[in-house]
Amino acid sequence: MRAVTMDHPGIKSIFRDYRFGLAILAAPVFRLIVHRFDLETFKFGASPGTMSQILLLLLAYPVLEEIVFRMGLQGMLARTGIGVKSRAGISIANLGASLIFAAFHLLSQPFALGAAIFFPSLIFGFFRDRYGSILPGIILHCWYNASFIVFLNP
Repeated sequence: MRAVTMDHPGIKSIFRDYRFGLAILAAPVFRLIVHRFDLETFKFGASPGTMSQILLLLLAYPVLEEIVFRMGLQGMLARTGIGVKSRAGISIANLGASLIFAAFHLLSQPFALGAAIFFPSLIFGFFRDRYGSILPGIILHCWYNASFIVFLNP
């Protein structure tokens, strides 16, 4: 995990970062893959659920999960000597937090979907490492969850 320094990309620059744009575009692709391989457990059909379910899915869960897994767990792992090591932009801290994040989702999702969640988690963690903030991950996490509602019938 890099410390925020003068040469560190600022949070304002996330929307100019082509990697962030690619991560935004990857959400509907991930949704289509989940749909194609029938990995999802919930089928919203014509209605995505109650307003409280939608708010939990779109806002509460992403914010809480990014606080726990990215700020808490990934941040803690990054403070260890090995946690800052990375390959292809993925830190050991991100890898560890993403494995636990995916395992956590296995408690309420079938194996294939819980395992697939590992990949968006790596993306969220990449931006946590890159910007030293969970805000990009929260934005992406909200968008990935929204893609399950926006793209109901791909």
